[in-house]
Amino acid sequence: MRTYVTGARHEAGRFRRPLELTLAIALGSGCAPLASLRPASALMAGRDNEVGLGAVAVSPRAFVDEPWLHSGQLWISRRVTSWLDLSAISAFDPEAATLGIGATALVIRADRFAGGFQAGLGYGWAEGGMPLSVRLFEKTWLYGTPRVSNIGLHPALGIPVGLSLHVADAAFVRLEYQSSWEQFVAYNQRNHFAAALAVQW
Repeated sequence: MRTYVTGARHEAGRFRRPLELTLAIALGSGCAPLASLRPASALMAGRDNEVGLGAVAVSPRAFVDEPWLHSGQLWISRRVTSWLDLSAISAFDPEAATLGIGATALVIRADRFAGGFQAGLGYGWAEGGMPLSVRLFEKTWLYGTPRVSNIGLHPALGIPVGLSLHVADAAFVRLEYQSSWEQFVAYNQRNHFAAALAVQW
């Protein structure tokens, strides 16, 4: 019996090590999109699709000699059911790009409040959060999405707060600030600033 158990552990170890290496290479090659920009309130009544394009700037950490980060973000969202939205997401900069998918499950959708759960997965990144939105007036919403994602191999906590401003019949301008903490520690704090235009149909 001892020989069998030892052999089984050895076989499991043979498969586990390549899997761990593959995961490290995949996650180490990128990070989650640097902004949220897809609030729980995103799709208006009567609109089932949204396309958005944004830009993000991220400050250096206070105690690290590193440059500002700049990236673009593109997404296409589709309402699948009354409570589920699916998205294709791309984040890119001059040196690299990543693709992924996202899902938003709306547990609550009322006249002035929307909230639920959000998850995303792509090459080099994964994230999960709780999107919450409060309607300020007409079709303009204040939103936040506390989330956990990754920066390379390290987990990161992010708390974005944004404004989804209705500017035309089917167009929104989104302005967002986020504070993030890589590895959940204070000295790894960064500031994210994002702006985007989203159009629905």
